[in-house]
Amino acid sequence: MRTSIYIIVIIIFWACSPSPISMPELKKAAKSKLALSESVAIVAESVIHPVTIKNPNVEDEWTEDALSGLNRTFLVESVLEAIEDGKLIPFDYFTEGQLSTKDIKQMLEENGGADAIGNIQFTEDWFMDSETLQITKQVTAMVFGFESFDGNGLIKSYKAAFMVNLPKYGLRPNLILGSIAITN
Repeated sequence: MRTSIYIIVIIIFWACSPSPISMPELKKAAKSKLALSESVAIVAESVIHPVTIKNPNVEDEWTEDALSGLNRTFLVESVLEAIEDGKLIPFDYFTEGQLSTKDIKQMLEENGGADAIGNIQFTEDWFMDSETLQITKQVTAMVFGFESFDGNGLIKSYKAAFMVNLPKYGLRPNLILGSIAITN
């Protein structure tokens, strides 16, 4: 009973707090089982996986269907606009050196423009609520990849172009649903 009251007070204080909880605080809370509920835990940190965002073969119906819900143009253009506006800082994937807006424009020109971005490698943290079985994934970084063609004009691979780290985030309680929501 005393623990429940303590958790309710924390949630109320946390919900009224103007700033989200930091990642180190979240990790500490999850490890000590004092996150939003005793059931929320970090289940994966920095999971990296590539995602094809442009079907290299329009006759491949499965991939067409798999990508049908993706607004690829909005995703790519939004990130490029955020880079141009200085909201996101691009880095060279290989050297990790900071790139300028001019560098990105030149890279796009040399590789066929934004339409040639066919792959994104996402880095994510995963959170799971063992009571509701909800998994929340937070993307922390993206590496954009240009299509690379073989001698027959078929995609052979994707060439890493640039990387962006996404803004820091935190957790805020969703008191109505009793779950968590990741906010930027």
